[in-house]
Amino acid sequence: MVKDIETGFLMKGAIVPLTHIVPKKTITPKIRASQKYRQIVATIRYAGLVESVVVFPMPDRPGYYLLIDGHLRIDVLLALGATQTYCLFAKDDESFTYNHKVDRPTAIQEHFMILNIIKSGMPEKEIAQALDVNVENIRMKRDLMNGICPEAVALMAEHPFNLKVIRIIRRMKPTQQIATVTHMTALFNFTEKLANHLYITTPADLLVDSKKPSYVGDFSRESLAKMREGIETSRIQQEDIREKLGTVSINLNRASSHYEKWLANPRIQRHLQKYHSQALGELTHALAPYRMAKKKSA
Repeated sequence: MVKDIETGFLMKGAIVPLTHIVPKKTITPKIRASQKYRQIVATIRYAGLVESVVVFPMPDRPGYYLLIDGHLRIDVLLALGATQTYCLFAKDDESFTYNHKVDRPTAIQEHFMILNIIKSGMPEKEIAQALDVNVENIRMKRDLMNGICPEAVALMAEHPFNLKVIRIIRRMKPTQQIATVTHMTALFNFTEKLANHLYITTPADLLVDSKKPSYVGDFSRESLAKMREGIETSRIQQEDIREKLGTVSINLNRASSHYEKWLANPRIQRHLQKYHSQALGELTHALAPYRMAKKKSA
């Protein structure tokens, strides 16, 4: 049975005057000159506020709200002459959840987002204006996966492959693209350095252009063979470590569950408090992450 995911905010929001929203930090001139700030200005001008800000009611000031998430958006709204905005109400007055637990889109996810917007009928020039970027930047993201086979694209979709790495993978034939992406994903290493190593050690008949860069000629067959062997060994070791960590995690959860049941017994709790108070404190501290995870999944 799938359990409901608890949100960090109330599902029903409301319109709040901007003068009643109290920010937690100051926006400096340097921040206002940044690319990110300019993009927010362009987006709000073109499409309005896309992502609602999050506030928390101030206990000591009825009718006023502490700004939890959305400082740049509020600053832009004020600069553009807005007087109110739609807000979501947080359940707590902390901003860690909103600033830390955010999934930033990968280059490939941005590529698909651009494709979907173009398919909806919005011209590339207007997309560029809304994001405050050059039209060529939009076209580059649009064509990002050209030359990458569909199977490799599917494997790459949820991982942070950057532009330089994708360009290297594009030089390979489909079967090698799939093998390279699988390898990098298994190692959870998406760096240009690893992509280059895999490219260098790829046999010429598995490359789109069988002619490798001149510097590759500096490596002997033996060196290339050792590089291939080293990369494969690293992959196997990573998989082994991941499997062992999974086993350790299961064992820790089982042990935590048993300790939790023991501590729930009042007699055991009193005994430990009386004769082993230090051990009880350490055990309680060690169980804190387990209790937090259990509370979230409840």
